[in-house]
Amino acid sequence: MAEAEPLFANLTDAEFEKYRQALIVSLEKKGDSIGEVAGQMYYYATEEQGNFRFKDEMVAIAKSMTKKEVMEMLAGVLSADIW
Repeated sequence: MAEAEPLFANLTDAEFEKYRQALIVSLEKKGDSIGEVAGQMYYYATEEQGNFRFKDEMVAIAKSMTKKEVMEMLAGVLSADIW
């Protein structure tokens, strides 16, 4: 995990934006089959306490987060006593 911090720190703003946009596109992608959508709904019901807007909320967060905020969050995760 410690290797992640320098990787993010060395990203240019353009590279960060490219990855952020790719994440947004991935999150906004609709399910390819009824089974896939049903699996997502089951996940939201069981793991996200019935929050069926979870994916939309993740998209909104991804759209609003800056590189600085990601770095601050990463530093907090890496400094946590869980590794």
